Amino acid sequence: QEDMVRDLLRQAKLQQFQSIVMGGHTVARERACAQLQPYHVAQECVGGYAYYNWLRTQDNDWNYGALTETLTTLYRRAVNGAALTLSLTGRDAGAEILAKGAEALPREKAPVCDEILKPWGLRREGIAIPADIAFAARMGVLGQYSGQVALATKILDLSYLWNVIRVRQGAYGCGALAGENGSVLCYS
Repeated sequence: QEDMVRDLLRQAKLQQFQSIVMGGHTVARERACAQLQPYHVAQECVGGYAYYNWLRTQDNDWNYGALTETLTTLYRRAVNGAALTLSLTGRDAGAEILAKGAEALPREKAPVCDEILKPWGLRREGIAIPADIAFAARMGVLGQYSGQVALATKILDLSYLWNVIRVRQGAYGCGALAGENGSVLCYS
């Protein structure tokens, strides 16, 4: 079973690596957003560059027992019968099976996400990838979120960035986003 787990880990690492190389603008965007928004910290941890680094560390410093313990602890914190809502569409026969499965779940107090997922704060970083292309993202806080900021960001996104950066200069992708916390992100 240990060999199978390590093979799965290596497959996940390779898939994540390929995703980073092929969609670097998405990685740059998510990492920039994680500086100010807890949701994007979570996205980074379960599917971004931070996740790739975790997979790489697990593979390089392979310890099946420690990994099993870490994942079991995470399972008990994330999958919790005390904070579970169940619904069933179908026949009543499935309800009994579903109820038995729910009873088997741990019933611990679930942690509050805001206590765990703190934005990283503004920082500058670069990530080297083995490709003949570069990706960039820049984020800042303009102040309070408003309709004017959202509109200006959308105009920037659909006019200048798309027409000049994407079409005329050949970028693979680009965009601008306005966050509800007053942040504005540009990426390419």
